[in-house]
Amino acid sequence: MTAAVDEKWRRWPLVLVVVLLAAGLLWFGWRDEPASPQAVALLADTPEAVSEADNAYFALLGFNAAQGIDPAAAGRQMLSDYETELQRDSAQFVIVPRADVSSNALGTKPLHVSRNVLELCVGKQLMAVACFLEARTDIDKLAQDNAVLVQRYRALIAQRGYRNPATPTPSVPYPPFSDLQRASNLVWARAVNDLGRGDTASYLISGEHELGFWRMVLDRADGALLKLVAVSFLRRDYAASSFFGGKRP
Repeated sequence: MTAAVDEKWRRWPLVLVVVLLAAGLLWFGWRDEPASPQAVALLADTPEAVSEADNAYFALLGFNAAQGIDPAAAGRQMLSDYETELQRDSAQFVIVPRADVSSNALGTKPLHVSRNVLELCVGKQLMAVACFLEARTDIDKLAQDNAVLVQRYRALIAQRGYRNPATPTPSVPYPPFSDLQRASNLVWARAVNDLGRGDTASYLISGEHELGFWRMVLDRADGALLKLVAVSFLRRDYAASSFFGGKRP
């Protein structure tokens, strides 16, 4: 009996410590101020939803619309025509997609980059980065000839939202990858020229927009083809960036 009582009293200091610790935590918690809205926002999950106005999907889809037609508006029209055709005769449309789904939205004279800047570099027997530095006059002329698409591309890669709202089928509309790549090459050539003139800030802004946009597309694209395209853009961009990691033009 005495041993049991002694054991009971030996436990009291431990119980007292636990009680005091719990009371202290409650006191500090009661005195603590609630988290600021900014802190709550940082801790919250990033919303998956992308508003239609911020969705780069449409500007990608209608990128080479005729001059005077807004690319995003063309992309929305293409998607609407696609969904209409799909509902009308889904089986036949999947087998033989209608060509007019694109032509009606893009206008009678869609724009295309007149020449790939890399073809110019091959003709001069120069690698891309060296060509961007040494053929500035010719590249600037090519960029001026395709100023509308270059400007569209700059606006496109400044966007930070992407979601494909199309009903998935083998005939889903795809962006004009070739013209996107050619416009991107011209923008990168301009950025390299900026760096060559010592304008590091402009170069870094162009690189941030380009890399950020295609990383976003790679992360959010729901199809293998667009993911592969995004990877090809990123590989080119990282290769160009790494060139300047140990060498200043």
